[in-house]
Amino acid sequence: MKILITGGTGFIGTHLTRRLEQDHHQISLLTRNQPKSSNNWIKGNIQDLELNQDFDAIVHLVGIIRETPRQTFMDVHAKGTANLIREAKENGNPHIIYISALGTRPNAKSRYHQSKYQAEEYIRQSDLPYHIIRPSLVFGPNDGFLSMLQGQLKLPLVPIVGSGTSLMQPIHVQDLVDGIAKILTAPPKKRLLDAAGPKRYTYKEILEALAKAENKSLTTFHLPVPLMSGLTRAFQIFPQYPLTLDQLTMLLEDNIGENDLEASITLEEYLSI
Repeated sequence: MKILITGGTGFIGTHLTRRLEQDHHQISLLTRNQPKSSNNWIKGNIQDLELNQDFDAIVHLVGIIRETPRQTFMDVHAKGTANLIREAKENGNPHIIYISALGTRPNAKSRYHQSKYQAEEYIRQSDLPYHIIRPSLVFGPNDGFLSMLQGQLKLPLVPIVGSGTSLMQPIHVQDLVDGIAKILTAPPKKRLLDAAGPKRYTYKEILEALAKAENKSLTTFHLPVPLMSGLTRAFQIFPQYPLTLDQLTMLLEDNIGENDLEASITLEEYLSI
């Protein structure tokens, strides 16, 4: 099968490429710069795209978690997906697998989820066969989320915004890419799937699991949401500041769903390896 992966050099894309190569698929990566690996690559930008070749399937992973003056959520997620759909319809009408996000919905509070929903709408209206996958937080080797939390464990006091009781259902990257691999071998359909792990955690429980795995003591304190909102509004313009108001909004929401991809690896199991 001839498959194009957009965002294939990122965290999920790297794991997915390895997984699909094991199944002997012909993989091409859409990137602005030639990847270090020997994979086929197409030089391009999702916001200015020309494919000029047919594919059996496209796994669309391109996304950002933080806006910049040159890259907004709507530009990358929504307009970029519209560009991809246009090119796909001119090049073979491939099966589209789009990696969206849990929490994506009409009238979402965060601009991130709003833009993801608009991208989903472009796909649903395209008449192409598709699977839209909404993962919870994705963890695994070289991820960003757990690495960030592990850095916080070095602090004498670890901050928790608000009550810290919002629920998350993190999924291991291997479970996610295994699920994508199975979808690619099944008959194309038009489906929306959740990709959530087998266990739900509060933010504090995730910190506790990390601290236990690293044999560290954990002392936390709670930051009031209004205080954190004010600080974030003032300092989010600086790239070094670890949070934006949009991310804060999502952090305070539950991020849970169904286990549609049959995920099985819990956070504790991964940390015990």
